[in-house]
Amino acid sequence: MLIPRDPSLWAIIIEFKKVSSDETLHEASQKVVKHIIVKDYLQELYARSIKGVVAFGIACQEKKIETIVHVFAYSLVE
Repeated sequence: MLIPRDPSLWAIIIEFKKVSSDETLHEASQKVVKHIIVKDYLQELYARSIKGVVAFGIACQEKKIETIVHVFAYSLVE
């Protein structure tokens, strides 16, 4: 996780997963992004009032990879 010092900038989360034999690359890359949400990685960034997060879910299977990019943008309503 890369957290900017300036909260008006965006944070970056990069999560990797090795694909098991019973799943596809696409399924594994989607699970990685869900893992970021479930594990509350975003909570720390909410607490710091970070503008938004770009999350990369990368699944690897031998020499093949698949990447899913998900953008979490926060609107600060007062």
